[in-house]
Amino acid sequence: MQWIQILGVMFGLLLLYMTFLNYKRKEFTIKEALSWSAICAALIIFSVIPKFLDPFLKRIGVLRLLDFLVIVGFMFLLIVVFYVYHVVRRTQMQLTNIVRKIALEKKRK
Repeated sequence: MQWIQILGVMFGLLLLYMTFLNYKRKEFTIKEALSWSAICAALIIFSVIPKFLDPFLKRIGVLRLLDFLVIVGFMFLLIVVFYVYHVVRRTQMQLTNIVRKIALEKKRK
């Protein structure tokens, strides 16, 4: 096993442990914990068996696993950034409404 594979397995196990801790603290729902656990498991599998996706990669025309992981990583980051933007925007709108209500109540008094 190469050092990069060992690093990948250690990183996957660390993420899996952090997911478990967040679930136990009730900071993750079961759906979130299962999603992150699946991502961690995939990372560990890809680290231990790098040739695992070769038949799939040949079918879609990607030459190397690293190219595929970079593409998927960019797509994942884009989805996460979009989701975080959506949550922040919704929170901003809720905060604006609360501040307006408080200001109107103070003006009435």
